[in-house]
Amino acid sequence: MKTVTIIDTFGYFFRSYYALPALRNSDGFPTGLLTGFINLIDSLRREHETDYIVFALDSKGDTFRKEIYDAYKANRQAPPEDLTLQLPIAIEWIEKMGFANISMSGYEADDIIATITHLARKDGLKVRIVSHDKDLYQLIDDGVVVLYDSVKKCEIDEAGCIEKFGVNPKDFINFQAILGDSSDNVPGVKGIGQKGASELINKYHTLEAIYEDMQNAGTPRIQNLLIESKEIAFLSRELVAMRQDIIESCDWNNFNFEDKNYLACLVSEFEKYEMRQALKKAEIKKPSETPDCIIKEEKKHKLSFESITLDTNEKLNSVISKLNKDTLVAFDTETTSLDTKEANLVGFSFCFDTQKAYYIPVGHSYLGVGDQVSIDDAINAINKILECKVVGQNLKFDLSLLYNRYNITEVTPYADTMILAWLTNPAKRVGLDFLAKDYFDYDMKSFSDTVKKGENFSTVSIEDATFYASEDAWIVYLLYEAINKKMDLASLSHLDSVAKTVEYPFINVLARMESIGIKVDLNKLGELKVGLSAKIELLTKEIYDVSGSEFNIRS
Repeated sequence: MKTVTIIDTFGYFFRSYYALPALRNSDGFPTGLLTGFINLIDSLRREHETDYIVFALDSKGDTFRKEIYDAYKANRQAPPEDLTLQLPIAIEWIEKMGFANISMSGYEADDIIATITHLARKDGLKVRIVSHDKDLYQLIDDGVVVLYDSVKKCEIDEAGCIEKFGVNPKDFINFQAILGDSSDNVPGVKGIGQKGASELINKYHTLEAIYEDMQNAGTPRIQNLLIESKEIAFLSRELVAMRQDIIESCDWNNFNFEDKNYLACLVSEFEKYEMRQALKKAEIKKPSETPDCIIKEEKKHKLSFESITLDTNEKLNSVISKLNKDTLVAFDTETTSLDTKEANLVGFSFCFDTQKAYYIPVGHSYLGVGDQVSIDDAINAINKILECKVVGQNLKFDLSLLYNRYNITEVTPYADTMILAWLTNPAKRVGLDFLAKDYFDYDMKSFSDTVKKGENFSTVSIEDATFYASEDAWIVYLLYEAINKKMDLASLSHLDSVAKTVEYPFINVLARMESIGIKVDLNKLGELKVGLSAKIELLTKEIYDVSGSEFNIRS
């Protein structure tokens, strides 16, 4: 009988994060969760026989349980930042290794697991569920379905369920309906604990049987508690019962787990995050051990696009006319300097699909320069672009230039990939060249290779400028989709709301501050200085007292 292994993905990640030391690389980036994940993949290959593997993920947003009971999981606290930093990376690694991962809007990973388990049983497969979540005990069936605790390295079967909770797995849903679950904010029958709940369920097995024989259901106190919480008990059962019908069928060939070292796909990632033990586990000793993902990586086509020069107003308007307020447009400017109060616009680029991007030359200045668009026509086109869903990389620079030099009305951008990348992973670099390499393994043309030393962008040929500038806009367009996908998979979509309500509006605040400065009450500033200096002096003395010696605290 073949076996399918189902990973409770986020459940495992959380367990791994708290079970392992707080590992970090030399940059201070946390790697404990990633290390635990690699240990799991390595152990699956070496210690377990499995034919298929699938990663079940929670969906973003609320689930149907939240609609049934608004307080469901309302007591959950936000996960630690170190954990959320590693989540998108781990999920990306799942995809790089070629493993199937499934999530479905409105449902939890538990429902995915229950449904796949149901389909596997129908197809005559054994099931191993990698999870320690007690909610999944309801799926245990000796000889067919077991849970595996990857931290304690033990299987949990019917005997394990009975030993821990005092009930058979087939009765676990009704048991939980009475007991409740504080971690998920499932209420249960208040006042009845595990012992009382197990006694009732072992006698009656279902809520219906209990309420049909209420006069014999325990002591008068227990009976009163059950009567008072009848509706809550049935509601709780609805919350803890897993859906087994959200997928109609499975093609198990999509879940194949082959006898090869999947970790070899991630060698460059392990080097990047300085995970030495993972590198040892990923070592390829023979050509036959090279996994398909590496072969595919070598054969895959590089990203490519068409860069187009729009050097007349007619050409420019013919493309601009295709845009509307709902069009996602990546936008970038090229200038004579980085000082937005003094710089002149040399040209601008934009992109609104994955195949091509456009450059509009405005201020190139060299012998034999070709046709260019007038500055007035360029600004008119830019105003139309800014009416769309504009995305950029460090848009504060581009907008500051337009505000300061060309009297463009302030706009709040739709998105900024530099800000999104920083929100997703504050420990990583967020330059466009780095992000292109990190997300797409794509090497961009550098500024230093485009502009000669001592010159500015106006001296670059329009042909060379077209590729360089169009590439910027094109990569930004691709990045926006890629970063958002990563955020969705890692349940970090709430950060997009943070960006839209805080970070993007703040771009204009910073632009105004840099342009006109800020007003400072010098008297108030002086008062703050006196107060803070006194506090620093007290803290310094306290530190010296605690340490038993004086030293340079500021070093």
